[in-house]
Amino acid sequence: CDPFSAPPSQAKVGTYTSGDTVTFAVAAANIGGETVVVDIEDTVPAVFDDVAWTRTGPTGTVTTGTGSID
Repeated sequence: CDPFSAPPSQAKVGTYTSGDTVTFAVAAANIGGETVVVDIEDTVPAVFDDVAWTRTGPTGTVTTGTGSID
């Protein structure tokens, strides 16, 4: 099961050790044809450190950041 395309009921759950890399995706798609504005927020729990993220927009524009997504 691919965690990037699986519904939540099929997403992988595991135990991780300090120093492990954890990767996950948040995806939003518009199949309706009209313009839609989407705000995505993800607060990173304090137990995680050195968090980095990458966003790729619909035109291919890439934005990067660190910490929580807001």
